[in-house]
Amino acid sequence: MRRYIGGLLLAAAALLQPASAADNHVPKEIAGLDEEGVTSSVTFMTGNVIYVLFHESGHMLISELNLPVLGREEDAVDTLSTVLLLEAKDEALDQALRDSVESWYNLGDAYEVSEEDFMDTHGLSKQRAYNIACMMIGQDQKRFKDMADNLEIPQERRDECEGEYQKARESWFTVLNPYMADDNDKVKFKLAYYKTKNNDLDFYRSILKEFGALEMLRDTFSGLVKLKDGIKLTANVCGEANAYWDPEARELTYCYEDAQSYAQMYAENYGPESSDESADSSSEGQ
Repeated sequence: MRRYIGGLLLAAAALLQPASAADNHVPKEIAGLDEEGVTSSVTFMTGNVIYVLFHESGHMLISELNLPVLGREEDAVDTLSTVLLLEAKDEALDQALRDSVESWYNLGDAYEVSEEDFMDTHGLSKQRAYNIACMMIGQDQKRFKDMADNLEIPQERRDECEGEYQKARESWFTVLNPYMADDNDKVKFKLAYYKTKNNDLDFYRSILKEFGALEMLRDTFSGLVKLKDGIKLTANVCGEANAYWDPEARELTYCYEDAQSYAQMYAENYGPESSDESADSSSEGQ
């Protein structure tokens, strides 16, 4: 994981070099940021990309392994992706979870809840933020105390989260245990970063490719569980901020617009002209 994060920082730094300024188009949503701000926005964006990719991988595992789901699948894969990221015990992945909590919380503040939102297959944005935070606090109250304090989560609730995390962890590991890969079990994935003629989206394509977002996912699951060869991991233009798993095509697609929405969210919330309103284009679809 550290080598992927290192690749991310190198990619961000390359975009800021004077010699390459004429060759690199900086999207309008982050053009008002200084060098440090652009790097921070890319880091924030990438943390969210990691979480979204693991979330969609949860759908992939349920589909490919025909796993049982008790309750809403979206809630189940939120929990699974959070457990997988936490159990890696990696600072970069911890930060990805923090970024995701922050995004869902910001998104919850950005729009008024409608009746349709209560009918949706996904939980409400702030609910998702607090649920992810609860899993994090449940695994290690000390490590994530600052976040719990910022979210003003009562101590009684923090203690409850410990039991909830352990139950979620044990449940998912019990379900996955029969499918865990042996030492020689490697899965062959097909990866593709599709080109785009949109200069703004091409910026995010370049970042994701330099970072190795799809490669990170491939390397994570290629020795983790027994999957059949041929699963496609793609990044593409979708016309909306989204990411999705297609079980019939056996393809996980990450949309460049989704990465763009997180960079825009960062600029609008933390940039020099930040306001209390987050980007309407930020994704509600994952």
